[in-house]
Amino acid sequence: MIHSHVDYQPSGDGWKGNPDLPTSGELLREQRYIRDLPVNPVDRPWSSKDAYLNAQYDILRCEGIEGLRYSVSCFRQQPNMRDDQNTCVYVSTHVRGYLMTRLGPLCRIAFSTSRAGKKIRWQQSKRLTPGTLVAISTVEDGFQKICKVAVVAQRPYAGGLDQNPPEIDISWADIDDAVVDPSQGLIMIESRNGYFEAVRHALVGLQHAATTSSPLDKYIVSCDRSDQSVESPSATWNLSSIVHHLPQDTGDESSTDPFLLTSLKASVAEHDIRAGMPDMKDCTTLDASQLAALHRIVTKELAIVQGPPGTGKTFTSVSAIRVMLDNRQRQDPPIVVSAQTNHALDQLLLLCQDAGAKILRVGGRTDNERMKKRTVYSLRQRCKNMVDGGFRTLERERNANINSLLEIAGGLFGGDILQPEQLRDAGLITNAQYESLTDQLEWEDATESPVSLWLCDQQILASQQEEIAFNEEEVNEEVAAECEFDLDLDNLAAGEDEDDRIRGTFVSFTQKWTGRVPSIGQWRQKCKEILKSEDDLWKVMKGLRGGVYLLMLSEFRALQAGRIRTLLKEASLRAKEMKSNKWARDLTIIHQQSISIVGCTTTGLTKYRGFLAAMEPRTVLIEEAAETREANVTSALYPSVQQLILVGDHQQLTPHCDIQQLGEDPYNLNVSVFERLVNMGVPYQMLNRQRRMAPELRYIVGKFYPSLLDHALVTDPRQRPLIPGMGERRSWFFTHNWPEEADSDGSKSNESEAEMIVKFVTYLVNNGVKIEQITVLTYYNGQRKMLIRKYRQHGLVSDAAFNIFTVDSYQGEENDIVILSLVRSPQTNKPFAIGFLKSWNRATVAISRARRGFYMFGNKDNLLNTPCPESFELWASIWNGFAEQERVNMAKGLPLVCRNHSNEVWCTEPDDFTSSEINHHPIREQWRQTTMRNGRRGSAIQEQPRNRRQPQPMDLIYTEASPRPEPNKQQANSGTPGFPVNTVSEAHLGYGFEAEVVGVVSRGVSGARSSSSRSAMPVKKNDSSQDEWLIEL
Repeated sequence: MIHSHVDYQPSGDGWKGNPDLPTSGELLREQRYIRDLPVNPVDRPWSSKDAYLNAQYDILRCEGIEGLRYSVSCFRQQPNMRDDQNTCVYVSTHVRGYLMTRLGPLCRIAFSTSRAGKKIRWQQSKRLTPGTLVAISTVEDGFQKICKVAVVAQRPYAGGLDQNPPEIDISWADIDDAVVDPSQGLIMIESRNGYFEAVRHALVGLQHAATTSSPLDKYIVSCDRSDQSVESPSATWNLSSIVHHLPQDTGDESSTDPFLLTSLKASVAEHDIRAGMPDMKDCTTLDASQLAALHRIVTKELAIVQGPPGTGKTFTSVSAIRVMLDNRQRQDPPIVVSAQTNHALDQLLLLCQDAGAKILRVGGRTDNERMKKRTVYSLRQRCKNMVDGGFRTLERERNANINSLLEIAGGLFGGDILQPEQLRDAGLITNAQYESLTDQLEWEDATESPVSLWLCDQQILASQQEEIAFNEEEVNEEVAAECEFDLDLDNLAAGEDEDDRIRGTFVSFTQKWTGRVPSIGQWRQKCKEILKSEDDLWKVMKGLRGGVYLLMLSEFRALQAGRIRTLLKEASLRAKEMKSNKWARDLTIIHQQSISIVGCTTTGLTKYRGFLAAMEPRTVLIEEAAETREANVTSALYPSVQQLILVGDHQQLTPHCDIQQLGEDPYNLNVSVFERLVNMGVPYQMLNRQRRMAPELRYIVGKFYPSLLDHALVTDPRQRPLIPGMGERRSWFFTHNWPEEADSDGSKSNESEAEMIVKFVTYLVNNGVKIEQITVLTYYNGQRKMLIRKYRQHGLVSDAAFNIFTVDSYQGEENDIVILSLVRSPQTNKPFAIGFLKSWNRATVAISRARRGFYMFGNKDNLLNTPCPESFELWASIWNGFAEQERVNMAKGLPLVCRNHSNEVWCTEPDDFTSSEINHHPIREQWRQTTMRNGRRGSAIQEQPRNRRQPQPMDLIYTEASPRPEPNKQQANSGTPGFPVNTVSEAHLGYGFEAEVVGVVSRGVSGARSSSSRSAMPVKKNDSSQDEWLIEL
């Protein structure tokens, strides 16, 4: 199994025979691949497994290579092009040598970024990220016919990108394409769109899947709804691990008796799982929906569990895993668990370890100290004397290969000029020419080589292209908090280091000395004729000797290039043998150590497919499965897998797609297999009791999860205390019309909104909230950078990391207080537009991260007036979540309540936070003194005066209105105010700026947007002290 993956050579017709990396023909194609793609329907079963895999493969391959193909096409049309938003061009590229590692030979190249026109801040740049696909051609060809493909292996800053010119290591897709001549000028192109490492191994996994069958094919391909149970050696299961306490209503001291708890556990230690779950509601912390989900997980071939925000998806998964381990036989293979991100994987595995599992983490990227002790590398280090498997023999062979390469490179690229003997033995000069060089002088008295003396002043140092110094710096995106794609960097270092840098023996191809290029035209032809006709090289004119030497040097390198490539090929084959050997040794260790849980990222499911498949796992569990690409799941159906468990929420983030068109119908690359099967009616279990949000916050999220209930924990004011400085208001929607801006990358930002948020954060901190209890979310990286700068300006940045994230990077996370910055707000005379904000999935994540307080800042008019029906439906529902609880006020702005005096102050713009009513708090002074002692600035800064915002009319859209929801009892008991229950069918009255305005948008039953549109005006209601805005869908 291991060798079939490591040594895999694609075969078969069409897509089944494609190599893992793109060919030059694919990248030199002028037409877009999207024209030829099959469709990927998500609303019906597939006709065959082959058709299904073919569509998944072709669409995914297009996603991986289309960006680079487009960049190459642009360069071919405009060879002098500069870097743009899609393409990076690196000129003056040269080979510096090869790093010989256990991964294989890596080519070290130096390059120029002069086409960027700006200084690159490499430590903050996403350029040339490891795993990036690059295209390389010669200067002479310019991608007309030559297009070599490579992958960035590593880009260390120290000793690499900090050099002049900068250097990186690449891995050639085809070792036959390896460039070994350091004088050969090259051009390298990188696409800013797409990341091939994210799809590369899934493509190979789909090819493997085409050669085997799986009991799960009927669900994946045919959308089978039969809900079959997985085969089990016994129907009797031990469920004692989910008995957490005795029933709490006995009313006597026996309820805490440990003997009784042991007895209760014993009563469910042999339960017939076919009869469903026993009545455990009084003795477990799992709620009814979690128990139902657990039963599905341990009994069904395909178990799908939807977990809305805060409902305990991971806790349910770990509880099920613990039950499965309690019923596991010693000889059973490990359970494979997976998560979308390294952080989520670490959390899942640590919970499994705390539950008693012996865990192993595959893949090297973890910052958790506990988890580092459970990596493959760490386990191998502790057991390295237990098995060898021929590793030492392979290592000796590898070192012999390196020594041979060093010997050739020493003669070819050594510090000295070429010797007469080398030229003669290579057949580049005749015996007469050799003798003319060696007999001319008394060499026993000479300190220089004969060729150096012959060259005289025509011998020069090989020039090195240096980078142009630019004053302006490139505005780069912030580097992602973590890279989710391992590149086999773990365990590759010569010294078995754990850090990300790949180590090995560097074989330099750098030439110190060379000859001067003659100043005459057609010098190459002239020098060739001289070499053919002149026996005495001392008779060659001095001005041409440098050219003659350059010709001999070039031909000498060409003769040695074949030997070098042969050694590089041998090194590549040896690397594969060592990889197979390493995996085989690791499998032995896993069996010896009785590992019960093996974890990796969803990318690792495909990258380490051979290793994982060789364990012969029967069960694969994937967390955040609704965010995982379908190809990654399908590729993980190894031949031994009998059960697939998918845990996630298709109403939250979907799989990432770089090419927007591929994410949409009919290609649907951003539809997960989780979502597809749920929508096709395949049975699943939904968790329905949330333990995160206070009821007032859950009410907003409840617009998207009508059946979501509150656990008793979130209704307890001791567990969810009110927010200091906000009175009883746990939520608020502050709406404004401050215009947005766009940076050079097109990412949106809104400085006024950022300033308002930072002033609000400062106010909360002044009132006693700890800065680490506050998270600010935004849809745009441009706004994230703006907020970080303003945090620094206001002295809010401490030594601890501050919590400012994009929405996409925060799924699965939570905090006490979450502030959402919506950013989008049109400039004067510009149309309404919302971009990313139209995504229902992102919005669901954004509004569901807070435990105690959720405050949103944005332009409500822009949200509701954008010509996009989906946007209106989405944001009208969210608006209602605030408005029905009296958590918006368009006239007064943002309400603040002094913690010490209980007086209420309203803010409509950032300058309002400088009011003495807001600023004179003892806590503020204490916090200011603390920050000053820590060397940080205080929060008050002088602001430029801005025009005050005025409420603006909204468009009205009328359809059949949904029934007005009633306040629930939990809200009443938790201090959450009720909301208006009266409605008005139409509103068309005069505009009153002085009125206190509360907006209400009623969501339509049909979910469709009507074509009619009107302007909204406040309506004075006789039976209420409030004025309301009413918008009916």
